[in-house]
Amino acid sequence: MVWPILIVSFIFGFVTRIIFRRVKIGCLALLVVPLAMVGYVFWVHAHQTRYDALDVLDWFFGPLTPSLAASAGFSMAWLREAIGRPPQ
Repeated sequence: MVWPILIVSFIFGFVTRIIFRRVKIGCLALLVVPLAMVGYVFWVHAHQTRYDALDVLDWFFGPLTPSLAASAGFSMAWLREAIGRPPQ
């Protein structure tokens, strides 16, 4: 279940860098990923019938790993642009 979320986050970060050329605007757009994951974790816990002590870790690691994947995709798109430019 985690791999599709990471792949989608990576692609979102990659496409965000291609769409938004300015880094500041792109980084602000990347805030969608942790906010969406907090919503996803909230939805999962709202529909859960049994809780255990490790459920609290979802609030930390749920948004963290997709955010890292989106940042990696953003960085890969930046690196692709940097390599593709002719030397000045």
